[in-house]
Amino acid sequence: MNILVVNSWLPYPLVSGGDQAIFNGLAILNDYDIVYFTYPSGGEKPKQAYELEACLPHVKVEPMLSPVSSKRKSGFIKKIRHTVKLWMRKYLPSLLNNIVPQDATIDMRFKIIDESFVAHVNDLISRYKIDVVQVEMTQFISMARYLPKNVKKIFVHHELRWVANTLTAQQKALGWYGKEQVENLKLQEIAMLNQYDQIVTLSQIDKDKLIEAGVERPILASIAVVAQYKNRIENLEFRPKLLSYVGPDLHYPNYDGVMWFLENCWGKILAKDSEYCFQIVGKWTEERKKEILAKYRNVLFTGFVDSLADAICGTIMIVPLKIGSGIRMKILEAAQLEVPVVATPVGAEGLPILDGRHALITDDADVFVDDIFKLQDIKFQKTLVNTFE
Repeated sequence: MNILVVNSWLPYPLVSGGDQAIFNGLAILNDYDIVYFTYPSGGEKPKQAYELEACLPHVKVEPMLSPVSSKRKSGFIKKIRHTVKLWMRKYLPSLLNNIVPQDATIDMRFKIIDESFVAHVNDLISRYKIDVVQVEMTQFISMARYLPKNVKKIFVHHELRWVANTLTAQQKALGWYGKEQVENLKLQEIAMLNQYDQIVTLSQIDKDKLIEAGVERPILASIAVVAQYKNRIENLEFRPKLLSYVGPDLHYPNYDGVMWFLENCWGKILAKDSEYCFQIVGKWTEERKKEILAKYRNVLFTGFVDSLADAICGTIMIVPLKIGSGIRMKILEAAQLEVPVVATPVGAEGLPILDGRHALITDDADVFVDDIFKLQDIKFQKTLVNTFE
């Protein structure tokens, strides 16, 4: 059986939970001779694609390469695009508020798929005699419409967009316009899912939500996998006054969760013990880093790290998410590395973990702070992490 995995980006290096989920999903397909992976790319196959192939020898990366007339022109266009993005980020929200209601802030992740990419995917299907096309993430959820009838179509749903949008609407107290957007996008999402032969969710909770929402196609709940650490963590130096958060700000729920923690919890923690530090692991924009560092002390940005284990072992991981769906790869990583976790219910959703047994889970900022201080007790934190055995 020949499989073609379609995504909107190359999941390597592993700079986000989404990258990890896709990469590890490719890894477990090693019983097949070759798994083909495609995504839209630039003018040539990047070195990261070759690195992924070296890590996963059964995977062959076949990006859609866009023609580039010259490096000079490419660099010039890239500079213009970057300038336009900065301008839009700074001025577009205020301009839009004068045109449409302010609550038109719902995240829409459904891309209009370029005709050339559709042709590229169908060429790969024909050339490599593909039996199964597996589409990852919601950006290309509409791909099922453009695939041949003779191939099996699978969609891997990492995050239910309408669930995340509903939480956004509730948190931001959006009005009628925003609620209508959420409902319309939900209907679109369900309709597109019903064009697939099989849907895979990362949790039973997401499966149940899709069935209740009207998905009629077969759904399989299959939890994501993380890398197995060969050696147990021995002689671990516990750093109870170092808190860790893992995730790039490109994914808005990460930014939203970090800001909720900083605004509602961080000052209370430092007021009780000024020695605490908060490290944020992952790529964040300079603009947001400056925003946070100017207002909050004892905050560290590590950027992308080569070894997540070295960065978070011995610390306390916080997962203060208020928006989202799916599962948190960061919690699975923490369990592997015996790192205690304090999370919100949204942060812990989708995983079979209980408050007080596997992690500390609360939506209340004061309780969140108290839970962090509870983990000063090394015996207690070891009790939590050992329940993951």
